[in-house]
Formats: sequence, C-alpha cells, structure tokens
Amino acid sequence: MKKLLKYVLTTLTAATVMVTGAGFVQAAGLDFGNSSENILNGGVIAADEKGRVYFANTDKGDALYVGTEKSTKKLSSDAAQNINVVENYIYYTVDNKTGSTIYRMTKSGKNRKELLTTASTIEEMYADSEGTIYYLTAGKVYTRAEGAKKSEIAVKGSGYTHFIPTVHGIITAKGSRQNYTLYANAKKIKGGVDGFYTVDNYLIFNIGSKDYQVTIRDLFDGFRPSDISAYNLGSDVESLQALVSALTDDDCEECDTHAAGVHYVEGTNDDDVDSLKATPGVTSALTTASTGQKNMVKRARQQSEIKWTPVKNITGWGGSYIFKAGTTYTGLPYGQPVRAKYVPWGASLEDFANAVADAGSLMYTSRSTYNKTAPYYSCDCSSFVSWSWDLPSRQYTRSIQAYCELVESQSIYSCQIGDAFVKAGSHTVMVSDVGYRDDQIVYIDIMEQTPPSTKYTRWGEGGTKALSELYSKYFAKGYLLYRSKTRDDVSYTASPAVALDGEKAAAPVVNPGTENDENESALYQNGTLTLSEEKIELFPGESKILTYTSTVARTPEWTTSDSSIAVVAGGQVKGVSAGRAVITLQIGSLVEKCTVYVHPAEVAMQSITAAKDGSLTLKWRSVAGAKSYQIFRKDANGEWVAIANSDTNSYTDYGLALNTVYSYTVRALTTLDGSIYYGNYSSTGASGHTVLETPVLKSVTSASATSQKITWDAVAGAEGYRVYGKSATDPNGKWARLGDTKKTSFTVKKLKTGNTYVYTVRAFFKVNGSPVLSNYNAAGVAGKVTTPAPVLKSAAAYSDHIQVTWKKISGVSSYKVYRKTSGSKWQLVKTVSKNSYTDWNVKYGSKYTYTVRAVAGTETSDYDHKGIKCTYMPGTPELKAAISENAGQVVVSWQEVEGADGYYIYGKYTDSKKWSKIGKVSGSKTGSFTKKNLKSGKTAVFTVRAYWNTQSGVKLGGYVKKGVKTDVE
Repeated sequence: MKKLLKYVLTTLTAATVMVTGAGFVQAAGLDFGNSSENILNGGVIAADEKGRVYFANTDKGDALYVGTEKSTKKLSSDAAQNINVVENYIYYTVDNKTGSTIYRMTKSGKNRKELLTTASTIEEMYADSEGTIYYLTAGKVYTRAEGAKKSEIAVKGSGYTHFIPTVHGIITAKGSRQNYTLYANAKKIKGGVDGFYTVDNYLIFNIGSKDYQVTIRDLFDGFRPSDISAYNLGSDVESLQALVSALTDDDCEECDTHAAGVHYVEGTNDDDVDSLKATPGVTSALTTASTGQKNMVKRARQQSEIKWTPVKNITGWGGSYIFKAGTTYTGLPYGQPVRAKYVPWGASLEDFANAVADAGSLMYTSRSTYNKTAPYYSCDCSSFVSWSWDLPSRQYTRSIQAYCELVESQSIYSCQIGDAFVKAGSHTVMVSDVGYRDDQIVYIDIMEQTPPSTKYTRWGEGGTKALSELYSKYFAKGYLLYRSKTRDDVSYTASPAVALDGEKAAAPVVNPGTENDENESALYQNGTLTLSEEKIELFPGESKILTYTSTVARTPEWTTSDSSIAVVAGGQVKGVSAGRAVITLQIGSLVEKCTVYVHPAEVAMQSITAAKDGSLTLKWRSVAGAKSYQIFRKDANGEWVAIANSDTNSYTDYGLALNTVYSYTVRALTTLDGSIYYGNYSSTGASGHTVLETPVLKSVTSASATSQKITWDAVAGAEGYRVYGKSATDPNGKWARLGDTKKTSFTVKKLKTGNTYVYTVRAFFKVNGSPVLSNYNAAGVAGKVTTPAPVLKSAAAYSDHIQVTWKKISGVSSYKVYRKTSGSKWQLVKTVSKNSYTDWNVKYGSKYTYTVRAVAGTETSDYDHKGIKCTYMPGTPELKAAISENAGQVVVSWQEVEGADGYYIYGKYTDSKKWSKIGKVSGSKTGSFTKKNLKSGKTAVFTVRAYWNTQSGVKLGGYVKKGVKTDVE
C-alpha cells in the first residue's frame, strides 16, 4: 500500500484546494474529484470547495480523516488511498490481500457503500461529478458509470503506469519517472518524459531541464508535434497586485519569532545539511535539474556554507543574541541592514569575509539603522532568495513576485528545485531539493535565511519533520508557492570566500578602511552625465539597454521608481507589468532619468462557457495595470473583428447561433499620460461551442409494473440525449445518469411498483468524441410506477367455451378477468396467473364482453373500459391445416365437434373478401374435405362451420374468421 504522508491539519487557505478543471469547453457541470498531481503521488489528500481537507493519516492507524481550521474528525478506519471529493461524496480505494475495493460515502462519513472490487491492486482512481469512476489496475484503465454493474475498458492497450482523465479524453503514461511515454487516447504524444501533470486546460511535462505545455484539447483534436510549446503560463496578476510602493517596509514576522527563541549561538548550525540522514532507494531531483536550478542551489549554499569567525563580539538581530569572538559560525548572519550592507548585494561574499577579519571594519564599528539593529554586514530572507535566484536587484517579500509565476497547483507535489514559499511582508524560503522513491515525493529540503543565520531543514524521510507539516508550516499560514521566471538562466561564479564541492578557496584579503566613502560628492560637482533615452516603451518581459556617457569614472547606480512596472540592472531595463515607471541613473550627485511605458501583458484565456440561452461567457486572467479589455471574434472570413470592451475579466456574447463554434481573443489596454497602450493578443485565440436547446419533457408513463417510459420533443442539432433520474422522495438528491439514446423516448426498467420517480433529459453533440451537453429542466417530469391496463388480444368461441387472451405484462403476479352481458355490469369471474382465460359457463347465441385488470403487489391496474366481445356459437371447429398435395387440389382438415350432424366448408382466394360455400360433409366424425379444380399459383383460405339438424331447422355453429390458408399447387 502507498503510505506517503503524515498529515497535520491546521488553518487552510483557498490555495490548498486542489481541483483539476477542464478545458475551454467542458461537459456542463463535469468536475473531477482530485488534482492529477495529488493522485499521481499517492492520492492521500483532497479538499473541497470550503477548504476542508480529507486525508489518510498513516500516523493514526491508516484511518480517513477530515480536517478544518478548528478540528480534525475521523470519518472511517479504512486505509484510504486515491481520495476524491466530488460534490457531496468522498470516493477512495482500499487495498486488500489480492486487489482493491472502491468505496463511496457522504462527506460526513455516513452511508459507506462498496462500489466495486478488483482482482488486482488499483494504482490510481478518479471520480467525476456524474458518478463515473476511472481506475488503473494491472496496467489497464477502466471506467464504470454510476449504477452500472460492469466496468468497461476506457483506453485501448495495456502496460499503463499512470493516467489522467479529462473531459476531452484520457491521458495515459507508460514507463516510470524520467522515462515516461505519454499517450492521448492510446495515441503516442511524447517519449522520454521526466514528469507530467495537468493544470486547467494544459498538460505540463518536462524533459531534462526543459518544461513544455500543450492544451488538452489539442491532444485529442488532430494532435501535431507543433502543438507543444515551451512552458509559459504568463504573468501572475495576484502576485503583482501584492506589490506596494513602500518597499523598504519588509518586516519579517517569522524571523522575529526565531530571533526571540535564540538564547545563544555556538558552533555549526544544527540544521546543516550534513546532519541529514541517508534515505535508501531515494533519488534526488538534483540529478535531473536544469543547470539554472543547480546554480540556484549553489548560490544558496554559498550564503549558507560560508564560515566566519568574528574577532570581536557582535550583537545579533534586535539584540537577542551574541555572535561570540573566536567562535566559528556557518552561514551569513541574519539582519536587515538596508542602509548598511546586504550580503551579497551591497557587499560581496569576499567583502563580508574581509570585514569579519578586520577588527576596525564597519562590521564592528557600526550597526544597521533600520528598525531592529543588526550587524552592519548581514542578510535577510528575501535577500537570500533574491541572490539565489540571480535577480538583477535585491527584492522584498512584497516585490519578488514580479520576477516569478504563481505555481498553479498549491501543493507539495508541485514543489520543484528553486521554488520559493513567499508570504508578503513576512518571510520567504527556497526549495533546495526534492527526493523521490519510485514516482512519489518522500522529502523536500528547504533553505532559508532566518535568525541567527541561514539553515537547512528536511521535511520527510531522513529529516526531523514530517513531509505533511509543510501544509501547517506554509500553506496553512498564508504562504504561496512561486517559481522564478528566469530559473533556467541563473548563473554561478565560484567565490574565494567559500569552497563548494572541492572548489579551491583563497584566503580573504583584508583591506581596512575601504568602506567609508562619505563626503565624496565634491568629486562630481564639475562632471557631466547624459542618458541615451528619455522615453522608452516595453512589453512585459521585454528588455532594452540604456547607455550613458559621463565625465566621471565612478560606479553608476540604477534605480526604478516602481519595480512592479519595470526593473533595471546595469542599464538593462525590463518591463514587468503595465504602467509608468521612471528609471534613474545616478553617479554621485549627477542624475539622469528615463520614463518607461510598459504595455499590458498578453491576455491568457481561462475558459469559454456555453449557457442555456445560447450565449458564450469568456473569462480570462486579469492583467496587472490594465484599465480595460478589448474583445475580438473571428468572422466568416477568418478575420478578427472587435465586438466589445470590458472593464472586468469576463464578457458574455449573446445572440449566437446554437450548436456553432465561435473563436475569440482578447487584448488588454491602459492609459498612460493621456495615451492608450495596447497589449498583445493571441493570434490563434480560443474557441467555444454554443449549446443545444433544452429538451422539452412530454410525459412519463408506466411501460410495465416495473418500468416507465419517458418522452420528450426532439432538439435540432442533437446527436443524442442523456437521461437522468432520481426518486421523488428525495427531490434535492443527486441526479443519476440512466443512459444515452438517439431516440426521443427512453424506458427505465427494474423500478419498484408504487414508487414515484422524477426524470430530466439533456441533449448533446460530440466534439472530438466528448459530449457537449445542453441545459436541463431542473424540476423534471414525475411519474408513479403503476401497472398498465392489459391490452386485450382476442375472444373466440369454440365448441363448449370462449377463450380470452391479452398481452402479458412484466412484473405482474396475477390478472382479474371480468365479464358482462348486454345491460349488465362488470362481474369478476376469475383471477388467473397466465395471460389467458377459458370461460366454460356460456350459453348458445349469447353475446359476452370481457375485460382484464393486472395485479402487481398491492397495485391493481386500470382496465379496457370498452372490453372485447364474443358471441357464443357452439361447436366452432378448430382448424388443423390446408394442404395442397396435387395440382389444383387442397385437403382441409379440422378437429371434429362432438354431436355435430355435419360440416359446411367455405373458401375464398386472398384477393377476395367474401366467403363462398364450397362443400358439405355429413357425420360428426368426419374431419377433412378435399377441394378440386382450384387455380394453381393462387393463395386460398378455408374455414369450417358445424351444423345440427333440429325440429326448428338447421343450426350453425361458429367459425374461425381468419381461416387457414395455403398456396395452391
């Protein structure tokens, strides 16, 4: 059994809710119960829309729990895996001796129900909002619809190790981590893949140091290798909105807490990576990380592994502790010097080593002047991450988001080397390693700068903390997981101040007195400074180099008025988000400025949703700095035509044709200094399908004692209809999918007689094999299961009885037969179990009318009020056969009638309506007659009547009206 995490539940934010959505056009209301990242990593945690987490706590006897901010409750003693939370239900698997069982229960832990059991272990399982389950066992992917008794193969082929269901089709994988081959509905997409998962409407995967993306819809819509592009989810609006202008205010709550708990510092940091335990069978993600990721870790290690021995006592952050003279410490000391020296920003690692070795340096003679006092040379958490990320300038917890992307799925399963947990105004840390056993994460290493100095912490195997505690430590406390936009471009330069992995480190050189350069402004009074540009325009991510000429040969200082709009490093200006910023170049007292106008970023479409009124609603990611958005729709000639503007990140397009594809694209715009600046837009755009009309329900009628027939009006453009039902005793219950049909009627079987059921119908057409469903009548149409009135078939008179028959009704236990004569009322004559009745109590020449009622349980049906009539004429011969043995000759035979004096034989050809008397035979024992001189090749029909010679004349018996026919030889 997969045992992965020991979950500790505390406060949960919206960022922990993990739900995989669908693409631009999805089956209406269809959701899957867990994220692919979670299921691919064991599936022992899921969350609902209210932030409640459902988890398998392997630390408490393999039980299933639900946790909220205030409490944790045990739901079941099952050792749950592959947990899915869908609407009001929890789905999960439990391994047994030979295979696995899938269970479902309510989110309150009630009504636990076994859905199915497999002979082999279920490796992965998903459930959707229609009650359909998908699971992987013995290398094959299966699906079972709600209420079905048998599973079906969901994807052709075998040997699969992972899969992800989507509304467009199923993504599968063969192989293992670092060597997967991906498929879309069994069609090969890519081989040699290290890892993969889905986000919104994208499949994300990586090969070596490269990350790639492809829309899920493209995978199942004539996929071409050119559909794959480099991974780029665009700028993140939420992170940019967190930026503020007062960037110097970066108080760290987390670090203050750490500082208060430090009583003394002596020797090497106890959390140093050298103390981590070995983890057999575990592979480090560093083995496949990109060069940029490895360089991030090396730059972090430089700050964390530099050793220094103060020559005098130095008071630590806020005066809470002392760095003692003569004691060797590992890692940069914590502090927020601001106007002193950030290491390695305002001073290099070599400068720090030189200052530590010089008793007369500012390290010992001065303190930082910001907030709580700190060593003159020190480093804080955001500076630590900024340097590790090789950013162009030192950032704060409120500004570093401008250089990164918000990771779409806020989960430990999404952590990659170099990612950072950030809480604006509080603290930030960096992921330095991720450990895997087979395909599952078993540990995550964190590096951070916090009092008294930098440290490592391993969460998971080989460490001192449980992997799941990351949720309570970071996600539950408002941290968000970010990824550097320039991760794979990070460089690394060895420092003589700290040796990494055998690098040769030179002894620090002491140059006392180099720090104090006050009152140098007089050197610049006669100098000149000219900047190459006064105004430039950029798009987010675009860079331009500003050059300058100056008569003063000193180091220039580049600054930006708003790092959320544009940043600058060494004269290279880079656009961040829409807006206006001023770049300032200063050399001493000489100042030149350039105004930067940054266009809005390209708009990323999120979804296009069809509504029952035929409209399409577009939603896109908000673009930082955008004032409004311009919406384009592609016309019949394939040209983009502007149709509307919107001040929000959504727009609804009305008046569209049903069952039609429409394509859209959007661009953002903003106004800066009276001019309009437009963003770029996607030239391919995104498409949506308008839905079909809602089917108009007509009736529900009982088809039998245990079945009902639903009918509705046809919907133009529909390829089929999906029928749903539920019990009328639970009107707020969940609609159950009953089946699909191409007809405008559907019969539901195996119902309970006397119960009332409610039904509704959705029309659909298919796109790439997946149904696009119409809206439905939420009230539905109801009907009680009643026994239908029997359909009468025949009433025939024979020699001494009348035989009555009717159509058999399924689910009926008995039938009540009624009879009446002219002027009388219906009288019950017999209750029978078969669909026929023989009436022996009849009189010659009397006319009788019969009808029948069916009985099922306590229910008795209605009856045919008209009934079926029959006049009793005794002695109706039962016809045996009419056989043509010779040319023009037919032998007619019948069953003799007791007591008859003889028989009249009648005949006709089938093209005639009138019977003709063709013969007579005498004697009650005579049962055959031969007719000659018939027309060969014709079809003849014959019947027979018995007769009696009485005092009042000849009396005739009855006859079989349809007769018996044969082809004449």
